[in-house]
Amino acid sequence: MNQPLDSLYQAFYRQFLSPGDLCFDVGANMGGKTAIFLGLGARVIAVEPQSDCAGFLRVHYGRHPNCVIVEKALGAGEGTATMYLNDANVLSTLSTEWIQRMGESGRFQGLNWGRQIAVPLTSLDRLIEQYGVPAFCKIDVEGYEYQVLQGLSRPLSALSFEFAEETIDQTVRCVERLQQLGDYEFNFVQGDVPAMKLDRWVDAATICRHLGQRIPFFWGDVYARLKR
Repeated sequence: MNQPLDSLYQAFYRQFLSPGDLCFDVGANMGGKTAIFLGLGARVIAVEPQSDCAGFLRVHYGRHPNCVIVEKALGAGEGTATMYLNDANVLSTLSTEWIQRMGESGRFQGLNWGRQIAVPLTSLDRLIEQYGVPAFCKIDVEGYEYQVLQGLSRPLSALSFEFAEETIDQTVRCVERLQQLGDYEFNFVQGDVPAMKLDRWVDAATICRHLGQRIPFFWGDVYARLKR
């Protein structure tokens, strides 16, 4: 990320994180958000199963006193899973359904998921046992967000998860899962712009209506926070 965008993201995430807070960066990839969270003074658990990305994280953040790198994927529990590697590592995923739907929409034409690797799985509950309860948790795992939330059995104060128009039914399941855990309110960011789209936080039914717009290639991140 460039410096002006870094500053915008830091200002955005200050609503969720203060210096010393614990943050989970699930699907850390090459550490773009990890750097933002560390810049806010947070303690960051960066979770990334791809060995090349995890290696990059270790080189750039491995010696940072506030950063722990976990070279695993997250799911509903402990075990192993198949990861489908894309030419662009940011698009690698554990979800064959996500790959199928992206292929049908043509969003990522020219890119393919031609290789497979076995990756170790852990869960949000297990991370909490090991490191504590995060003030904020970012989940960006290319269509595997619901499975990650299945591995969480307690409400978190605030979290985000990626959505895409092609898999909006899975996004609705994520919202419903969070509502099972606690009394949440929601907002969303469209694309990479660090600003909430709605002028107020809304309930589950309302956020699902907003996200259900059939706009081609519509994507972003849903934000959820426990009602105060």
